[in-house]
Amino acid sequence: MVKFSPSMSARIGFAFEDLCRDILKANGWEIEPLENCVVDHGIDIDIIATAIGERDRVAFEVKYTRNKTYPISA
Repeated sequence: MVKFSPSMSARIGFAFEDLCRDILKANGWEIEPLENCVVDHGIDIDIIATAIGERDRVAFEVKYTRNKTYPISA
């Protein structure tokens, strides 16, 4: 089993966030900068998106895990 350093885990996490953003963009979602977001209740938000033609915003938190069956999964 491959051991990941904390810095590698962070890079993998950011890569998953980028992948999720790319998937949302490809499906017609507009990605908003996180600076425009007011976060309440200590929620950790990674992506804020709005479907084109809609007014409601959706917040996403990207999670991933590693185990023996799935070395990296999101």
